[in-house]
Amino acid sequence: MENRSVHFLLKILILGVVTTIFRICCQLLLPESNQTILKPSIFVTSKTLPIAFSILAVISYSIFAYLFILMVADKRVETSKKNQGLKYSLSLCFLWSTYLFEPLPHAVSILQDSIAYVIVDSLALLVMGLGLDFFFKSKTNPKGTGAWIKTIDGLLSSLIVPTVFFLLGRLCLYNIFGIYSYFEERSLVTILWCLVTGAISSSVVLYLTSFVQNRKNSRNPLFIGITVYAINLFFFNSFMLIVFDFNPLDLLLRTFIDILAISSGLLISEKLKEISNDRK
Repeated sequence: MENRSVHFLLKILILGVVTTIFRICCQLLLPESNQTILKPSIFVTSKTLPIAFSILAVISYSIFAYLFILMVADKRVETSKKNQGLKYSLSLCFLWSTYLFEPLPHAVSILQDSIAYVIVDSLALLVMGLGLDFFFKSKTNPKGTGAWIKTIDGLLSSLIVPTVFFLLGRLCLYNIFGIYSYFEERSLVTILWCLVTGAISSSVVLYLTSFVQNRKNSRNPLFIGITVYAINLFFFNSFMLIVFDFNPLDLLLRTFIDILAISSGLLISEKLKEISNDRK
C-alpha cells in the first residue's frame, strides 16, 4: 500500500514538472512586456524569478492534477478511456482565459497581454490533461453525479444568480475597496467582462461537478467543483505576486470576493431549483 501511494505521488509530481517545463519553454517564446505601470517584484530584481516561477508552477500543476484524481480517477488504474483528463484541463483553459482578458491598466495590448498568455497557459494545461489521460484511467465508464445542466434553459437559469453575484462583488471591489482596475476609465468594458467571467466561471464549476464519482459519504459534487475553482483562482492570482510588486491585500480581496460570489450564487441557485422541484 505504501509503495502504491509513493508511486501515485511520484506520477503526480512528474506530471507537474513536465507541465512546468513545457510552460517555461512557451514563456521563452513570448516577447518581454513593455508595461511601465507595475513595478517588478523582488524576484525579478533579484533575478530569482525563474526559480520562484518554477516552484510555484510545479506545485500548482501537481495540485490541479491531484484534484482531478480526487474527482475522477482511481489510484489503482493507469489511463483514461474517455479523455477525461483532457476535458478537465480544457475546462480550466476556459476559466484561466477569461481572467486573462480582465481589463487592467498595465496591459499593453490584447495580443501581447491576453491572447499570447491564453495560448501558452492553455497549451500547458492541455499537456497536463494529456498526462492525466496517460497516467490514470477508470476501469468503467464513469457517470458523474454532478449538477451539469444539459439543457440551454436549465443552464441559463443556473447561471443568472452567480453571474449577478459576481458582478455585484466586483462593483463592490471597484467602488468601495478601490482595487486595481480600469473601472473608472473603461466602466462598460469592465462590466461586460464581469458578466462574461461570472457566467463562464459558473459554467466551469457546474461542468466540473459532472466529473465527481459516486462514493460513500461523498460531499455535494457542487462543493468539489467550487473547491477546484477556488484553488485554481488562488494559484492563478499568485503568479501575479512573483512577477509584479503588487499589493497582496488587493489580490487577497479580489480572490476571496470572486470565490464567495460564485460559490454563494451557485449554492443559492441550486437551493432555489430544489424548492421549485419540490413544489411541482
